[in-house]
Amino acid sequence: HLKLLGLHKQLFCEPSPVPAKWALSRLGRCGEALRLPITPITAAGQASVGQALIEAGLL
Repeated sequence: HLKLLGLHKQLFCEPSPVPAKWALSRLGRCGEALRLPITPITAAGQASVGQALIEAGLL
């Protein structure tokens, strides 16, 4: 479980479920479409979650 700890922390880098949705879209598990009130993930959020996905061995 420690392998996924960094990813778990980064999935809460923004105050909405968008980091988790973005991660799932990168893994091909869902589309990128969002509905209000959810707004797109920031560039910084993409970088941190993307790096966490790589470190977890998922990308």
